Amino acid sequence: MHANLRWWLPYRFLAGLHFWYPIFFLYFLARLPLVQVLQLEAIYYACVVLLEVPSGWFSDRIGRRPTLLISKAAHVVSALLFAASGEGDFVLLAAAQLFLAAGFAFTSGTDAAFLHDTLQSSAGERYERLEARSSRLGFLASAMAAALGGVCWVVDPRLAYLLTAASSLAAFVLLLKMVEPPRSVRAAAPLKQLKRCLHDMRDAAVWRLVAWWAGMIVLWHIPWEYLQPALKDLSGDAFVGVTAGVHWTFAMLLAAWAAGLGPWLRARFGLSGTLLFSTLFVTILNASLWLAVHHQIMTVVAVALALGRSMPRAAANAPHRAALLSRIGEDRKATMLSLQSLLGRGLFSLTLLLLAVWPDRQDQLAVATGLSLVFLLLAVRFLGRASHLTRVGAERGKSLPR
Repeated sequence: MHANLRWWLPYRFLAGLHFWYPIFFLYFLARLPLVQVLQLEAIYYACVVLLEVPSGWFSDRIGRRPTLLISKAAHVVSALLFAASGEGDFVLLAAAQLFLAAGFAFTSGTDAAFLHDTLQSSAGERYERLEARSSRLGFLASAMAAALGGVCWVVDPRLAYLLTAASSLAAFVLLLKMVEPPRSVRAAAPLKQLKRCLHDMRDAAVWRLVAWWAGMIVLWHIPWEYLQPALKDLSGDAFVGVTAGVHWTFAMLLAAWAAGLGPWLRARFGLSGTLLFSTLFVTILNASLWLAVHHQIMTVVAVALALGRSMPRAAANAPHRAALLSRIGEDRKATMLSLQSLLGRGLFSLTLLLLAVWPDRQDQLAVATGLSLVFLLLAVRFLGRASHLTRVGAERGKSLPR
């Protein structure tokens, strides 16, 4: 297990180097009309949804290391296909999206389970600290990659994908140096595994943690959906790639700082307090974006506020995962995290369909703000009381670990 801990943090840094993040939508638009770009996005999300839970089961059944190796290999292939694509290459781009979706699906939940299993009996607060450091390194890597990705847009956009292929390949090599963490039990058959996960959710703390994260996936994604048009308004077509890269860089640096605060916040305010503070922050952010669209000059304010869009997730990540994984059997950790992610993605898809009912962006953000406020009230109700933010409720057996 020493090899795993030695190489884990460098691996997480390399795994976070996706240089295409700030320019991928622009990259697609340079090759395809908008309709086909949206079709590419639909292909990606459909594949992620289809692979999310099966990949978690595969991790619990076959192993953490093979699952992560498949993930990194898929990212290498995906990046090379993107770089090789040209104008009108819809089929090649669609294939790249398939591999990209597989890469993220096979990573989802397995990375956390790998580290938790590696630490074995010394998990708990040690896991929380290491997960916070891992998350911080991942955000720092994303910040660096975003800065270089914006430059790549000016030099040669394909370079962003070639750099991503190189970093994913390096992460693959580091995984080869690690070993499979020992486990006493493996996942059951798929249907039985699902039944066990649903049984775990009978624990009041587990379903609260899962429901909170799934709901926050919706709230975290709302600012990103409305950010790129604002950046284009500010910088124009010529410099939008550089502007997006700079904005993403600063956003990830703030997220890296927030990730390091997670364990401290949990120790100071309790787990429920940490989650509620994160919920409050993102609610204020979404409300501010709505208020900003009332006046054109407020676009600058909206873009500035969106710099903090990843901070709530970063701060809550380590405390939330430590609390949830401590209550889940070792044979279904990745499956449970995949189910949690799938639930969040499903809720976000429904939210996008709801927002599409209103054609005006101002109305859409007003509805999004209303949803954020409703979720905040539900979080206060189920995660704590106004005067008792560090507990779920007074009933025995329903308190979240502090």
